[in-house]
Parts: sequence; C-alpha cells; structure tokens
Amino acid sequence: MSQVTLYCGPMKSDKSSRLIQTGLRLIKQKKSFLSFKPTLDTRNPNVIWTRDPHLPSLECIQVKTPLQILNFLPELPPVIKDTHNPSSYNQEIFSLDSILLDEVFMWDSSLFQVLDILKNRQIDVYIASLDRDYRGYYFPLTDYEEKRKSISDLMEYADKVYILKGTCEKCGNLGDRTWRSTPKSEQILVDESIYEVRCEPCHRLD
Repeated sequence: MSQVTLYCGPMKSDKSSRLIQTGLRLIKQKKSFLSFKPTLDTRNPNVIWTRDPHLPSLECIQVKTPLQILNFLPELPPVIKDTHNPSSYNQEIFSLDSILLDEVFMWDSSLFQVLDILKNRQIDVYIASLDRDYRGYYFPLTDYEEKRKSISDLMEYADKVYILKGTCEKCGNLGDRTWRSTPKSEQILVDESIYEVRCEPCHRLD
C-alpha cells in the first residue's frame, strides 16, 4: 500500500536534505521516481537543493500547479480484452514507484486531489515543506481564501509526519519558527537573506 510521507519544519531544518536522501536511496534500490517543485521557487531552478555541502542536488521538474504533475505520469497499461493473445507492451514503461515534492506550501489545494490520484495508483509520495509562515501560523496554501486549506491539513492527510527543527539564530536553542525581517506583507517572498530560524520565545521578541 502506498504512503504519503511529510517532512516539515522551519527554514534550515534539513527538510530538502531528507528529500534528497530519499531520492538517493531510491536510486540505490533501482526504484523509479520523479521530483517536482513549484515554479514560484526561483532559487536554483530545476533542482531540489540543500545547504548541506555533503549532499548533491536532485534534478526536478518545476510546475505552476500540482495538477500539472499528472501530465508527467506514465500511461496506464491498456485493458487486455483477449487473454489468450495479450498485448506485448513493456510493463516497465508504466511503472513509477515514487514521487518527491519540495516546497509544496507554494502550491494550491489541488495538491490533495493529486495525492489522492497518486495513492490510488500505488505511488509513494515524499514531501518537504515549511509548516508555518513568518507569523507562526500554519502556512496557508495559495488558494486559502477560497478553499481554506493549509499545511496543517496536509499534516493530517499524510501517513507519516516528521516535524523537524533547526537552530535558533538568536539564542542557539532548537528553533521551530521562521522569522522574517522585512515589513512587507506578501505571504511568499523568495529571498534567503530576510529569513532566520527562531525558537518560539525569540520569534515573539521581534
């Protein structure tokens, strides 16, 4: 039975590292997989990357919405009506074991529709995402005003959830919040220089 595994936490908590390590393990196991991330993530295009210098980047496909992922799935095998003379298709071309998804908080709630389809096709899904925004609230998906879905809903949906922590850049304790220095109110700002990992007490200071 397929599973959805979620790695979530603040920035700099090794979420993407876990995803890359999963990809490397799948390669060793000779498993087939595809990797995706949102087009909104303009850092290091077409790769899932990590700050860990000991891990390589992982090639990925960037899509605007989760529904576009379905365009890259292998076609299902044709129905064989004559069992005495089955088609000679190559079963391997229809095989896809896993899908890796990075930075999913930048997508809309069609993510759940896509996850349902992948689970029905027995495809394991591994996800990395921020869990909270710079205000400390669970990250709303991009169509939240209409669909009312956030990363907290994804945490409930997933079969396995790993909540990761970083190191607070103010006091050095474990940090589970992402702090932002800019007064701009946009929900998503792609700029590494304006974010810090903070523990909850230090997050409340600024």
